[in-house]
Amino acid sequence: MIICEEIIREEFLRRMDIKKELDEVQKKIDAIEKKQDMMQKMYQMEQDKSAKMGKRPSTHLHEIT
Repeated sequence: MIICEEIIREEFLRRMDIKKELDEVQKKIDAIEKKQDMMQKMYQMEQDKSAKMGKRPSTHLHEIT
């Protein structure tokens, strides 16, 4: 009976270690995804800003002519 309990205990501890590792990996994946989202938002904001700058008429040219 003691051997069976020891095997169950070892299996439980092994599974807990695996779960802990999986949780750590998931946290890293979440952090990477968050960074990617922020970079995508920054890129989109930069694209929007560039588009607005390109579409905005230049008042300087109208003042010269």
